[in-house]
Amino acid sequence: MKISFIIIRGGKIRLIIASIIMFYILLSCDIFVPRQMVISHKNNRTNALEINLTEKERITISGIDWECARLPPYVDFSLEGRYLINSDSLRALFNDKSVDCVGEISMTDKTTGKTKNNMEGTFYASDCLIKVTLIPYKLVQNGHKKKKKKRYIPYRYPVEFFPVCFLPCDFIMVKDQKVINDTIWFYSTGLPQPGER
Repeated sequence: MKISFIIIRGGKIRLIIASIIMFYILLSCDIFVPRQMVISHKNNRTNALEINLTEKERITISGIDWECARLPPYVDFSLEGRYLINSDSLRALFNDKSVDCVGEISMTDKTTGKTKNNMEGTFYASDCLIKVTLIPYKLVQNGHKKKKKKRYIPYRYPVEFFPVCFLPCDFIMVKDQKVINDTIWFYSTGLPQPGER
C-alpha cells in the first residue's frame, strides 16, 4: 500500500512541476500578445492611418499581428459615418506570391458591441468596426478533376508571408468614391522593416 501511495504521490508532483514549467514557457514567449503593425501609405509610416473624407465621415485603419502565436493577423477599419461595403471587391496580397490571401470580414457595432461574423456580399455599415482577418491559402488540384480547391496554410512564427498590402479597390465606398484608392502596406513589427537589416 505504501509503495502504491508513493507512486501516485510522485506522479502528482511530476504533473505539478510540468505544469509550472509549461506556464513559465508560455509566459516567457508572450503568446497571444497582440502588437500593432506598421502601416506604410504614400511614403508615410504610422501605426494608425486616419483618412478624413468629410466632416462626418472618417476612417481609422490599424493592423494587429501576434507575438509567437500561430494566429492570423487582422486589419481594423474604424468607421465614422455611413459606408457601402463590397466584401467581394477586397484585394489583399501577401509578399509571398505563391500564397493567396482571403479576408474574413466581421462587423462590430460601436454602440451595442454586437458582432456579426462572416459578412459577405454588399452591405451598408455605419459607425462600426470592420475587422478583416487575413487567411493565407493555396489553390491545389482536387484529385483528377480540373477544379482546384483552397488549401489553407497555418501560420508559423515569424510570419514569413509579410508584408501584406491592400490594393486600390471598391471594398469601402462612400458617395460612389473609393476609400482605398492607393496601395496600403502592412508590416509586422517582429520582422525587419524596409531599409533595415
